[in-house]
Amino acid sequence: MQLDSTNYAIAKIKSSKEDLDTDLHRHPFYELFFFYGGSGKHTIDFEQFDLSNNCLQIVRPYQLHQVLQSEDSKGFVIKISPLLIQSNPLVFRFFNWINYNKKIKAGVIVQTEEALMLTKACQYLAQQKNQNQYALLSNLALFISVFKNNQTQQDGLENDKNSDLFTRFIQLAESNFTTQRSADFYAQKMHLSLHKINAVVKDRTGMTVKRFLIELLLIEAKRLVVYSSMSVKEIAYQLAFLEPPHFTNFFKKHSGASPSNFRRNNLNK
Repeated sequence: MQLDSTNYAIAKIKSSKEDLDTDLHRHPFYELFFFYGGSGKHTIDFEQFDLSNNCLQIVRPYQLHQVLQSEDSKGFVIKISPLLIQSNPLVFRFFNWINYNKKIKAGVIVQTEEALMLTKACQYLAQQKNQNQYALLSNLALFISVFKNNQTQQDGLENDKNSDLFTRFIQLAESNFTTQRSADFYAQKMHLSLHKINAVVKDRTGMTVKRFLIELLLIEAKRLVVYSSMSVKEIAYQLAFLEPPHFTNFFKKHSGASPSNFRRNNLNK
């Protein structure tokens, strides 16, 4: 499904009998999954989450995911372009807050009353003949409120200064992580000390800048190994490793398996 830069789409979640496209895949947009019936499993970047009644889950752009739902599954999925998310400061701050935040779960179980409100919001959006961005953004405020209310850790969003610094770091990291893997590069670009930038990133992710960049590179490597048809050599050069053996050593050191074995094991699953 393709979205333009200011687009969104909403659709009912199919049952396992109707949905024949259950392979691992990824998209360049955000996805909000709301299940109000059925069960199953949702794998997001190699981490598995349960699907159950009144379950709300969020998938970020380019995350590798797979939904395996039951025959009686019911719910909605909202697909939203990143530029539309960025057009609203509150919504953008929320999605930045959950991005890479180790304290935040990708999915939550919501209360019955909240589930009824979310169901009505989805039904309202589905009834819009033309894509109404104002309707989406206003209803996203409800999703944000419900999601936050059901998180055990809610700190971070209100810390404006660190939140803004983390946003800047993420924008730099996502654009440069394959070629710039030194914390010094990001500290200099942001005019911060190494101590300060490490403190900001560690507060949000629980990791130093160096470790965070390793994890960012590793998860993209895993996605390419499993999802793409590229050879290990091609992936190595895509991720700016000087030689394929350097990539293989990096991958095995941080994942515990060689790229070939990791691909084989995940495809067998």
